[in-house]
Amino acid sequence: MSLRLIALLTLLAGGITQSALADDYAAAKTQDIKFREGSFYPTWQEERGVEVGVDNFGKREQRRLFGKKVDKFKTIDVAITNNSPVRILLSEFEVFGKKGKVELADLNAVVKDIDPGGGEKGNYRMSILRNELAKKTLKARPINPGETIQGVVFIPKKQIDKNGRITIAVQNLRQLAYLEFDLSFEVD
Repeated sequence: MSLRLIALLTLLAGGITQSALADDYAAAKTQDIKFREGSFYPTWQEERGVEVGVDNFGKREQRRLFGKKVDKFKTIDVAITNNSPVRILLSEFEVFGKKGKVELADLNAVVKDIDPGGGEKGNYRMSILRNELAKKTLKARPINPGETIQGVVFIPKKQIDKNGRITIAVQNLRQLAYLEFDLSFEVD
């Protein structure tokens, strides 16, 4: 391989990397939800050493985490901190809006709303966005003692006004005991 060809390939690789880094969607891949324990949220509850906190995600935070703001959905940030001596399980959560229980958003609908565009670059962005949404969305899972989990919940705007409510069921994995948290929140 000639020295010119190596120099050209190096230059192209650097240009591709720089354009990927300049891309908001690629930049969002490196962004995590700002870590806070449940008790550091404006709305939070504690029961038997388990803290649950809820907060609204503003447009600026949406751009940082997803590369663009989400227009058709309200987003809330939920954190669960296990300060109890036993392992627990986030078993389920439900959101209630102006007309009762809200059907949570399908991630494909959220991806379409954010709309990373078409073509090769759009497909690249869409795959990044899908992976990031899957990682950052709140999911049912076990939580070890001393651990905090966080996740985003997407709610269709039409189903919620400024105020909402989320109920979170947590199960103690040592015994068959449930804790239920009921928190109100405000969204922009």
